[in-house]
Amino acid sequence: MKLKLMLAAAALALLGAGSARADITINFASTTPIDPTANYAVAGSFTNTSGGGVTIDGGSFTVPAGVGVIDNFTDLTFTDLPMTMKANDFYSLDPWLEFKIPAGFPGGSGTYFLDSGATVVGSGTFRLPGSAVPEPGSVALLMGSMITGGMFLVRRRK
Repeated sequence: MKLKLMLAAAALALLGAGSARADITINFASTTPIDPTANYAVAGSFTNTSGGGVTIDGGSFTVPAGVGVIDNFTDLTFTDLPMTMKANDFYSLDPWLEFKIPAGFPGGSGTYFLDSGATVVGSGTFRLPGSAVPEPGSVALLMGSMITGGMFLVRRRK
């Protein structure tokens, strides 16, 4: 009897896991620097691949801890939400999202989700670049070599 219950629970879990649809294909084309202060813009597009109409009424995303969100252009561009995309409709956003990458961030990825009601109808992953941290010793080494070089020039002139 326990085996039957376990099999029934496993079957329900598998059926429930399939509730997310993939009607929309999201492609992120690029992550490019906006300015030298580690701000990055993510560009992308999405296409209705379902063969029928799909209504989009929202979007959300996840990013690694420490990454700051500057702007989510979905709120600014999708002023007519909910919107219905016909089969093979294409929509492009450049930039789509903007992030501030903190110093020392090792790099990673985020995920964007398009929703229709409580159902995710599309998702896509974008890459976030790492941010280097200058070694504290490199500044001291540079300053020390400049002072030593200056002293050498002063001594040489005497």
